[in-house]
Amino acid sequence: MEAAIPSAPLISITLFGCVRDNRADQVFRGAWADLVEAFKEEASVPYEHKEDAPLFTSCEFAHGRRAKKNVMHSGMAVLDIDGTRNSQMASLDQAALTLTQNALAGLLYTTASHTPEQNRFRVLIPFEEAVNGPEYTAAFHGLDHFFGGVADTSKQGSESLFYLPGAYKAVRNDFIVTEGAIRSAAEWAALAPAPISPSRSSGRVPGAVDRSRSGSRPLAPRRALRRARWSSLFDCPFVTSKMINDYRTCARADNWHVGMYAFMCSVAALANRSGHQLTAEELADLARRLDEHDGGYYPNRDLQREAQNALSFVAH
Repeated sequence: MEAAIPSAPLISITLFGCVRDNRADQVFRGAWADLVEAFKEEASVPYEHKEDAPLFTSCEFAHGRRAKKNVMHSGMAVLDIDGTRNSQMASLDQAALTLTQNALAGLLYTTASHTPEQNRFRVLIPFEEAVNGPEYTAAFHGLDHFFGGVADTSKQGSESLFYLPGAYKAVRNDFIVTEGAIRSAAEWAALAPAPISPSRSSGRVPGAVDRSRSGSRPLAPRRALRRARWSSLFDCPFVTSKMINDYRTCARADNWHVGMYAFMCSVAALANRSGHQLTAEELADLARRLDEHDGGYYPNRDLQREAQNALSFVAH
């Protein structure tokens, strides 16, 4: 007996007849399990060329017209992987293994141009809740980092077009479904690496050594955050007011469990980006203080085990 595919809030995708279409042909709305079954049916439809297949976007549009400004909401991320970035990580087997080892729900299918030498495929990841356009893009970058920096970043918006799966001649058509947890877009966004921007004054990357000055020495690396210490939840440099408010929002919606884990992932991700290696004990202590501040709902919850899971998830 097959294990049930985890469900989630309704996912909307918009269908288009060809790449030139901006007007929606149809909108599909369903739970994650419904979408998996619909895509499985599509994967058996034979096509001579990919241009014969319909396309979809991972969102619904206001007024039924495809445009970034018209994006209403999205409940699923799509990563297009063609081997042009980090080719050593851009394999179908590696992506499927990543999802399986982390017990995450996902769907992978190969495209019309897939070959054993250069894998070309898509990864679909459901969100725990529907998000807007900017939230989708933030989650996309976290997912791209999670899979090893392999996705086509020109398709980072939920308005991007993708061909539906199909059965193409002379191509190995793979369709893989992994079972497991469905994470929030905020949890995925927390995994995105901090952007590096050039200094406005010099046009150089901050921290780069200026060799143009005779006799100048490189500055010692900043280590303050590596020795970070705190005495409470509110003076910890890795806890922001937004993280606390996001947890409170989940608590008001009777979703404490998910909110606490999302809090731990966000704290761990910020600490990592700041060069500080949190321990499971430190992270669990911060989570315990947050719970006590909010009313002490989890006096017996094994927060240290969950903290270790969050650290492992972020470090992947």
